Order: sequence, then C-alpha cells, then structure tokens
Amino acid sequence: MFAGIHDAEVVAYSFDSRTAELVLSLAPGHGSAAAEFQLIFRGVAAHQFPYPQLPSIVLDLAETSAATLVAREWANLAAGFRQCGWPGPWAVSAEAATAFCISCGLRGYDLEQSFGMYGWILARSVERVSSAGAFQPFVSASGR
Repeated sequence: MFAGIHDAEVVAYSFDSRTAELVLSLAPGHGSAAAEFQLIFRGVAAHQFPYPQLPSIVLDLAETSAATLVAREWANLAAGFRQCGWPGPWAVSAEAATAFCISCGLRGYDLEQSFGMYGWILARSVERVSSAGAFQPFVSASGR
C-alpha cells in the first residue's frame, strides 16, 4: 500500500492503449495524502472497473499474483474473449492467460473501495507520482 492512499478520492482515470499506461488521478481525502497524486500503471495487459463512479473513495491498492487474479476473474475474461476478443489473444484459455502473465512479468492489483469505483489491473508495475513529480515505486510486502 502507498502511504496516503487510504481515503484518497479517485477523481479521474485514463488508459492509453498506445503506451499501455493506466493513470488514476487522486485527491487527498480525510487525513490521507497531503496533496494530489497519480498512480501510473505501466505495461497494462487488462483492467476492469465495473462501476466507475467518480469521485470514489479508496480503501486500498492491494497486490496479488497475476495467476491468482486470472483464476479469480477467469469467467469474466473468457466471456470477454468470446464476445469481442477482450483482453487479447492471450486469453484463449486460463492456462494460456496465466502463462502469458508469467512470461510478461505481470502483477495483479486490486483497487479496493470504501465508496464507489473498484476493480483490478494486470500490469508490470505501478508508481505513485506526487504533485512534485517524484516517482515512488510500489514495493510489495514480499519486497518484489
């Protein structure tokens, strides 16, 4: 978890398919961060926010293994692949999706809500960019 993320408000988000970057823009909440900041996810292979109500209040950003996220979301990923090819050709089977995630060094991230928007992201990394522009890389509890 990043310091100051609890109770911060997601006020905007964007995804650039050319750079495979997803940006969450956050404003300080009650006693959370001192200033506005962004979470920048790089190497994004897939993401989903089922009900993107904004602004939303964040509970936490939790890292999980990509394999765990794929297993948990497999029915959703399989339905998307059947309907329109989302999230990509790597989602032809659960085994192929897991192998793809491992080979690309993807991690799962769960955006947990106190109120409003929640969801998940499969990405290579996430960084917190403070209002001063300094990068603060996310380090999981395992140190990876």
